[in-house]
Amino acid sequence: MKKAVKTKKVKPPLSAQDILKRDHFSRVRTLFRLAGFKRIGKMMDKEFTFEGSTCDIDDVFYLENVIVFVEYTVSNEVSVHLKKKSVPFRKMVENPTGFLTYLKATFPAFAEAVSGIYDLDQCRVFVLYASRHAVANETKAEVPSVTYLDYNVVRYLESVSRAVRHTARYEILEFLGLPVSEFGSAILNPASAATSVYDGSVLPESHSNFGAGFKVASFYIDPDALLQRAYVLRRDGWRGGASLYQRMISSAKIEKVRRYLRSRKRVFINNVIATLPSTTKIVDEDGATTDTAAIKKTKRARIQIPNEIGTIGIIDGQHRLFAYHEGGSGETEISVLRKRQNLLVTGIIFPPGMSDDEQMRFQANLFLEINSTQTAVKSDLTQEIEVLLRPYSAISIAKRVINRLNEGSGALGNKFERYFYDQDKMKTTSVVSYALAHLVRIGGPDSLFNAWKSPSKQDLKTQNNDALLDEYVSYCSMEVAKFMSAVKSQVPAERWTADRKVPGYFLTTTTINGCLSLFRRIVRNGKLAETASYKEALDGLQEFKFSDYKSSQYNKLGEALFIKYFS
Repeated sequence: MKKAVKTKKVKPPLSAQDILKRDHFSRVRTLFRLAGFKRIGKMMDKEFTFEGSTCDIDDVFYLENVIVFVEYTVSNEVSVHLKKKSVPFRKMVENPTGFLTYLKATFPAFAEAVSGIYDLDQCRVFVLYASRHAVANETKAEVPSVTYLDYNVVRYLESVSRAVRHTARYEILEFLGLPVSEFGSAILNPASAATSVYDGSVLPESHSNFGAGFKVASFYIDPDALLQRAYVLRRDGWRGGASLYQRMISSAKIEKVRRYLRSRKRVFINNVIATLPSTTKIVDEDGATTDTAAIKKTKRARIQIPNEIGTIGIIDGQHRLFAYHEGGSGETEISVLRKRQNLLVTGIIFPPGMSDDEQMRFQANLFLEINSTQTAVKSDLTQEIEVLLRPYSAISIAKRVINRLNEGSGALGNKFERYFYDQDKMKTTSVVSYALAHLVRIGGPDSLFNAWKSPSKQDLKTQNNDALLDEYVSYCSMEVAKFMSAVKSQVPAERWTADRKVPGYFLTTTTINGCLSLFRRIVRNGKLAETASYKEALDGLQEFKFSDYKSSQYNKLGEALFIKYFS
C-alpha cells in the first residue's frame, strides 16, 4: 500500500498592504536596533487596561532610562485610528511612573527588561505614532501627547543609524526632546557638571575677521565627547522638509576612515572645523570667565562647553569624526580610540543673541567657503544652501516655488524628489537652474515679476521684505500651477508620471523645462490667462513629438511649442 504523499502547504502571497506594513515595521525596528535600543519582543500587541482605558502596544524599545512605546499604522484613515487611542496615550504620558508600575506588575517580560539601576520615576516615557502616511497638522494638534514619527523622519533616522550606528542615539534623543541631563548616568547624578572644560588657545577677536562678538578657539577633545554634541549642516531632519544630512555624510567614507583608524591606530593631525554655541565660555585656570576683548594676541585658554546634545556644528571633518562612531565594524578597537585619542578642533563661537536662522546661514556660508577649494559641492546641496544664504536670488525663489508646487495638490503635486529615498520622481536641480529661475527672477522681460500687479513689488529689489517675497513666491506658484494644470489636461493620465517603466512617460526634465520655456514666452508676449484658455490653446498637445528634442534643447522646445500653439 502506497504511503500518502504529504503536500507542502503553500502560503498565500502577501497583499500590497501586508508588504507595506512589513516594510514599515522593519524600518522603525532597524533604526532603533542600530542606535543601540533593545526591543521587548514579548510585549508586541499586548493589550492592557490602564486607568480605565484599554489599548494595545505594538512595540516597546528601551535604552538606559528611556522607554519608547510605538504605535504603527499603514492605514489611510489616520485621524480615525489615532483618535481611538488618544485617551490611553494621554494617560500613559501624563502618569508615566504609574503606567510603568502597572506594566511591571502585569507583564513579566516588561518587568525583567526594565529592572535595572534606574527607579521608575527616573525613567522617561515616550509614545511614538509611526504612520506610513502623512498625519495632518490639524490631527496632530488634537492629540498633542504623542510624538509623531513621520515616515520621512523614519527614513532620516534609519539613514543616520545605518551610518553611525549606536552614536545615532543622540540624534534620536534630540528628536525626542530629551536633554542629556536626563539620560542614562546623568540622571543618577544630577550634581554632575553641566559643562566640560578643554585646554586650548583663543585668537583675538580683531584677528579673526568674523565680525564683532565672534571668538575663535582651538582645543583638543576626545571623539566620544564630541560625538555626543555634534551635528552636521542641516535644518533638523525631523523638522525641515528636506534634510541635508544625507548629502553631508557618506557611509562609504566613514567606513574607509574607520578602517584606517583600525589599521594605523593613529589620530588625524588636521583639524576639525566647527561652530560652538554662544554659551561656550573662555575661562582661566581658576574657572573665571576671560574678557576676550582684552586679548591682543593668541594665548592659552580653557574652553568651557555645555554638555548638551546637538550644539557643536561640524563644518569640515565630519567623516574623520563620525568614523569613531559607537557600534559596527571593528568596535573593539575603535572603542579604545574613541576615548583615548584627541581631535584638534578649531571652533567659532557664536556671539550672544544670534538667531537660529543667522547661525544656520553663517554655517552654510562657511561650508561653501571651505569646500570651494576642495571637492565640488553637489548642485542639489548648493541650491539648498542658496535658499539659506541668498533668499532673494532667482535660484532661491525658484527652489521655493518648486517646493510649493510639489507640496500642493496641483498637476506637479508630489512629482519631484523631496527626500533622498524618493523613486520615480523628477529631480529639481535642472528644473530650478535652467527653466524656473529665469521665469521667476526679479526682473527681465520674460519673468513673472513684470506681470505681477503688486504695487509694492519694486521693494523686492531692496532684498529686505520677507513678507513681500512670500507673496511673490505664492503668486509665481499660482501662475505656474494654472499653466501646468492645462498641460496635464492634454496628456493621458497614465503618462503623467516620471516612472520610466511606463511607456511614453511625460514627466521628464526635458519636457517640463520645455513647457516652462514655453510659459516664459507666454509671459513675455503678455498672454497670461486662466487655465481654461491655456487648455483651449494647447489642444492636441499629446500628439506633439517631444522625443525629437534632447536634454539640452529646452529653449528650442519652448520656441517650437509657442509657435505651434500660441503664435
